[in-house]
Order: sequence, then C-alpha cells, then structure tokens
Amino acid sequence: MGKSLKTTYDSIAIMKCSVCGKNVDQTFLKKLVGTYVKDKKSKKKPVCKVCQKTMTMEQIKEKL
Repeated sequence: MGKSLKTTYDSIAIMKCSVCGKNVDQTFLKKLVGTYVKDKKSKKKPVCKVCQKTMTMEQIKEKL
C-alpha cells in the first residue's frame, strides 16, 4: 500500500506553467513556487514566478 501512495504522490510533482509552458519549480513540501490564477471558467491554472514578474495580471488572464 505504501508503494502505490508514493507513486501517486510523485505523479503530482510535475506541473507546467499555463502561460509559458515551462516546468514550475516546487518546494520540498511539493508546494508550487509561483501561484494559481483563475481562468474564465474559474479553474485554477499554475503560473510560474517568471511570468508573474514580466506580465501584468491582465496579460496573464488573456493568455489563459
């Protein structure tokens, strides 16, 4: 049982930025280094910290 829990936990680890498509870094607790932004359908999309620095919130929402 422990092995299946580990594989499902590891499969969640890779996330990609919804704007640029690059992998989003995570902390050792598997938290996202970046943020989630809601799109027009109110679904949460991950956005990396580089996109947050270079774009305004309106530009990010347009690309989602």
